[in-house]
Amino acid sequence: MHRKIYISTPNNAVIPIINIVGHHCNLRCAYCFHSDSDQSRKTVLSDNLLSNFIQQYIEMFSTESFVRFIWHGGEPLLAGLDKFNYVIECQNKYLGNRKVSNAIQTNGTLINQSWGQFFKEHYFKVGISIDGPEHIHNMARKFPDGKGSFSATCKGIEVLKESGINFGTIVTVTKYNFNKAKIILDFIAYEVQAKSVGFNFYSSIDKKSRHSISISYNEAYLFLVDAYEWFIANPDSNLEIRELKDFTAAIFGRIGISCNRNGTCGDYISLNYDGSVSACTRLADVWDKAFFGNLKDNNLIDILSSNRRLEFLKVINSSVNNCRECKFFKVCRNGCTYQRIPFGIGKYNYCNTIRQFLKFLSHKLKLIADNNELIHFESKMKIL
Repeated sequence: MHRKIYISTPNNAVIPIINIVGHHCNLRCAYCFHSDSDQSRKTVLSDNLLSNFIQQYIEMFSTESFVRFIWHGGEPLLAGLDKFNYVIECQNKYLGNRKVSNAIQTNGTLINQSWGQFFKEHYFKVGISIDGPEHIHNMARKFPDGKGSFSATCKGIEVLKESGINFGTIVTVTKYNFNKAKIILDFIAYEVQAKSVGFNFYSSIDKKSRHSISISYNEAYLFLVDAYEWFIANPDSNLEIRELKDFTAAIFGRIGISCNRNGTCGDYISLNYDGSVSACTRLADVWDKAFFGNLKDNNLIDILSSNRRLEFLKVINSSVNNCRECKFFKVCRNGCTYQRIPFGIGKYNYCNTIRQFLKFLSHKLKLIADNNELIHFESKMKIL
């Protein structure tokens, strides 16, 4: 019997984020939302579950010419190179004439020449988690022994450069670095030489013990303003800033790329190492409505068309009803589901940040338009 799977992404497919090692990680970052679990315990998705998932996922979207896989953790490289070679083997077995995109988010500390060659050979998109120069990065991103991870991360970055891989970066913004946006962007653009950067604002919604490093609405706003000012002051830079691109695109009536701003939370699923399927692991850890089922018990198509998932979609979509009259609704869409208070059904934690910054950005764009420089700005922002 045909099952209806609710999706709204442009490529008409649910996008999987595969936590191939679960929470397992070689770092102990101060803000990690998995830090309450035993991250030293080695957990890896079995070959059987991995093969079943890849086969079922590709066959489920058999009419599509392009499929995507996002590999996450924990630290996904702890799964080992042999495991990822098996990933490629499984994908090639079931892809047929379809094209595939693999993206991976890593702390970079385990990248060596073998990994660099693998990423290059199989066209992996690589994202590196790095919070700024050494004195900033090492404040939060440490090994279990307390030693900072900056040097190890930079060694991995050098391997990517030597391998000819254009990589992106993710910066987590906390009390340690919220007032250092321009320093961070100088570093990412001119020293790290990444192609892009995205900012994750840290809020200890479910981790009261780490509230001291959370940033306020106004601190997040000031960070975004500094990022915009840096962008304008550095016309020679080719660095793509995810937040500026998303907000500018939305103001111009286009769709942003981030799930927490384009209303596509329900179009992503997360597969954990134990076979559990959810909306995302950090949300499922604190909100049982985000858990859909387990591949050990059901086929993927049954999980994605289940009442549990449909109820989740109904809840998160209804939670934006109070936002629809907001002039910035199409830009924000009530933000990340995980960062809504209460979970999933409340108001986006950084609603005031977004509203304040969008007013600022709209004013700046009007001034740019008045000077007949809007086309140049859109081109530099890479949203044309």
